[in-house]
Amino acid sequence: MTVPANLIPSSTSGGSSTGNTTTGSTITIPAGGTLPAGATIGTLPGGIDPSKMTADQLKNLAGSALTGLTSSQMSNMAPSALSGLTADQLKAMAPSAMSGMTADQLKNLAGSALSGMTAEQMASMAGSAFSGMTADQLKAMAPSAMSGMTAEQIKNMGATLFSSMSPEQMRNMAPTALSGMTAEQMAKMSSTVFASFNADQMKNLDPSALVSMAADQLKKLPVGAIGGITPDQIDSFSKKALAAISAAQATGFSPTTLAALDPSKVTALATKVISALKDDQVGAMTPDQFAAFTVNQLKSLKPSQADAVTPEQIDALTVKEVKALTSAFRKAVLKDFTDAEEEELSAKILKALKGK
Repeated sequence: MTVPANLIPSSTSGGSSTGNTTTGSTITIPAGGTLPAGATIGTLPGGIDPSKMTADQLKNLAGSALTGLTSSQMSNMAPSALSGLTADQLKAMAPSAMSGMTADQLKNLAGSALSGMTAEQMASMAGSAFSGMTADQLKAMAPSAMSGMTAEQIKNMGATLFSSMSPEQMRNMAPTALSGMTAEQMAKMSSTVFASFNADQMKNLDPSALVSMAADQLKKLPVGAIGGITPDQIDSFSKKALAAISAAQATGFSPTTLAALDPSKVTALATKVISALKDDQVGAMTPDQFAAFTVNQLKSLKPSQADAVTPEQIDALTVKEVKALTSAFRKAVLKDFTDAEEEELSAKILKALKGK
């Protein structure tokens, strides 16, 4: 293969160059596309002008020929030329070169080429470049590369792309990158992807992104990921989504997070969830949350949870609601309350608590 004259800088075209085999205005490249000494991309004199390279010319170069490519040279390459880039060539590029890639250039890359991207290269790319990414490109990216993704990059990606994200890719995603995710992007992800979330990733999500999380997505979250949900986030979930939480998942909520749930949404929690709450979770709930419990939720409270209940929580209930508590639960509450705690209750609530 030979490098046409249009690719040779004017300082070297038409003449001989030390270490290169020249024929008129071309530099002969040995078999395999390896550039001879003095003719590496990014090196002058004897280099190649990447801005004039075509897709056919680029795809015939060995990956080693692109190791010297600079950020400015990358940004000046014709977007159409990058359609010839291979995974091995992309992998050979320095991360600093990738910082010059534009959205139009990224859009022209073959999906298979992105399979060669590394985490270091990913981290160096401008967020604006990702507005050109396609679904096929995202699907082809190695999960390990996702650890280099940034919040600004995610923010610039089209929402429909996220339907192509795999569980393995999400598992490797840098937690800080998820702070750039939007509700529209969240809604497009497959429910199976949510099984790969961890606590650090969850806590980095903006509350506004959680508004669109569906029931089938939320119920896939591991208990550990539930533990990453913060007090500022929990009210972002819809009642329909909260209704899908399992008893096992609910035990992952931190007490402070559960206490931050709006009383109007407490009613969405399944009775099996209420029965599964741990003592520190029950004890952290506010009187207003207790007052919001439905009759069936109150009936689901177990005697073993009674030692965590406070006088303020019980006093927030109506007489009818106190009577809805099981006899075993009421007896357990009275057994655990001290005389001083009983005195905190209104007379009618105490009477209902002691009634049959």
